[in-house]
Amino acid sequence: MDVFYENLQPYGSWREIGNYGYCWQPLDVRKDWSPYSDGRWVYTDAGWTWDSYEPFGWAVYHYGRWVNVGPIGWVWVPGTEWGPGWVSWRHSPQFVGWAPLPPEALFLRIFGLSSWVDAYYDIGPSNYRFVENRNFGSRRLQSVFIDQRQNVSIINQTTNITNITYVNNVVHNGGLVYDQQSRQSALPIERYKLERRQALEGDPLRQTADQLRSRVVGDSLSMIALPFSSRSTSLPRKLADKIGDVEVNRGWKNVGSNAEIAEMRARLKSKDKVPDGLPPEPKFELPEGSVAQRDPRTLNGRLPDERLPTQNKQASNPRPERGEKPGRPDMPPATPNRTTNPAERPPAIGSVPKGDRGEIPTPEGRTPFLKPNPGGRNKMDAPQLPRTKDRPFSTVAPKGGDRERMPQITPRESKPSPDKPKMELPKAAPVQSVQASMPPQVIKPVPPAPAPPNAVPPKPDNDRGTAKPNDRKKKKDE
Repeated sequence: MDVFYENLQPYGSWREIGNYGYCWQPLDVRKDWSPYSDGRWVYTDAGWTWDSYEPFGWAVYHYGRWVNVGPIGWVWVPGTEWGPGWVSWRHSPQFVGWAPLPPEALFLRIFGLSSWVDAYYDIGPSNYRFVENRNFGSRRLQSVFIDQRQNVSIINQTTNITNITYVNNVVHNGGLVYDQQSRQSALPIERYKLERRQALEGDPLRQTADQLRSRVVGDSLSMIALPFSSRSTSLPRKLADKIGDVEVNRGWKNVGSNAEIAEMRARLKSKDKVPDGLPPEPKFELPEGSVAQRDPRTLNGRLPDERLPTQNKQASNPRPERGEKPGRPDMPPATPNRTTNPAERPPAIGSVPKGDRGEIPTPEGRTPFLKPNPGGRNKMDAPQLPRTKDRPFSTVAPKGGDRERMPQITPRESKPSPDKPKMELPKAAPVQSVQASMPPQVIKPVPPAPAPPNAVPPKPDNDRGTAKPNDRKKKKDE
């Protein structure tokens, strides 16, 4: 919605109108101006597509709906779903015409919009613009419009052929048969491959008319087709006025007497049947981004010099108390509490009946598994039996003398393959020791080194200051 508010502001004015909320009205248009007039119809892979020459056509003819409000005239009610052209079609061998769909015409993909739209949404004759079939290929259709005073008689001659559906994940605007209409048109009707531009160039809120207009490149027609969101973060910068109670002109004003209007309405309702899934009366659903601000003190929804309110993070995300989990009370848990079916719950270890060898009974077709060891992985009270051909899995050995009769694990001998002969390596010659090949060595004593010339000869033991045994005895007697 913000892209609409900013980029349509130079070409019109925003008004708050009744229950429709924020609506846009173009400036500098003629008194008899109506939507889908200044442009041409081309055929693309999305059906009949309106190619407008007006700088605001990228938005108001492919999003939202139009309503004729007295006394100000036509206003556009924003919408968020892109379509090649939101119109109702009428056709005859001589004439073809279209009328803007009202805001109540909600597009439901399961039903689409079909030939019952005139009767269900009460679209009157004066909302239509007709041309002759031979002028349908004109480059500027408003130059070949038929006088609207003939609409009543043309309505009685034409049939509603509206057929807006949802095909291949896109809105398709059908109704007219291209080959038939091309043969009746004096000028060729252009046929293009539709190229949807889903990104804007530069600042999305400051776009120029050249950036938003449609472009023909070869056999392709490039048009703005943004995936808008209905949530709006701002309001129109300038609001012209606020109109409370409005009178909606649905196309039945000044078309005849009350009796003639009643007869024409009854004739339209009798031709086409409305789908059973729709409510008895159409109801307008206001987009979230166009909700009007109901402050009686101001037109733009806020007081002068008042900024937009900002949400307090602490108030919006209060700190949880001790023992509480973070998040809002209405927020679902990240991991839902799953209630396990007792039949699906695995049995406890102590409640499993033992078999002949202590294994847990298993269903057919499944691999048996060992009984868990209550002593732990590193604390086993009994040895495990080895795997054999008759015993596909190990189990606890029985107590008593059977423990002595446990089979011994012997390594399996590798047998040579019968296809390939066993290779024998040649025997190596014995390696002779290096020491054995060497002759024996004779170890000769090493002579002592000569004493230096000034060396003092060593004294005998009695002269080293040690006492003799007799001297120690004499000294004891003294």
